[in-house]
Amino acid sequence: MRGIIFTQLSAMIEQEQGMAFYNRMLEEIQLPSGGVYTAGGNYDPAEIYSILAFLENALGIPQQFILRRFGEFLLKGLASLFPNFFEVESLKAFLLTIDRHIHVEVKKLYPDSELPTFQYLDEEDNRLTIYYNSSKKMCSLAEGLIEGSARYFNQDCSLLHTTCMHRGDDHCTLELEFYARS
Repeated sequence: MRGIIFTQLSAMIEQEQGMAFYNRMLEEIQLPSGGVYTAGGNYDPAEIYSILAFLENALGIPQQFILRRFGEFLLKGLASLFPNFFEVESLKAFLLTIDRHIHVEVKKLYPDSELPTFQYLDEEDNRLTIYYNSSKKMCSLAEGLIEGSARYFNQDCSLLHTTCMHRGDDHCTLELEFYARS
């Protein structure tokens, strides 16, 4: 798993819970990396699951909610680090670039990346269905990234998660409807 995910998660934990909490976490879970990450590094996904389990236990918040919050936080970080990816006219246009443009560029830089895949059903101007698939099953992170993107583009949208790998489906279906702000 790409290091930028770990560096951003570490930043969120430090910002929201403090450095003492972060250091206690590292002491308790004894990560193989020691919790030292670089954005371009590649780390075992088991580390993120260990961090999420610790956070769930320490904060009393289910992992899917932590991942969703992290997705919102991550989006801000990615927008700051890679502003050229956000040079599109709308939330919908941005979401359509993830698999077709952004992940292609990531693969050029990091060929060993295991990225989620997205397929799209784009039949109406104000709707978009995204089919998410990933061996890591971090659909809650995808939800948070979409919510963060909606805030970034100042666009209201609803999101329904109608099929889910966590419920035995072979992919997740995220149905979006976009609304004009009044």
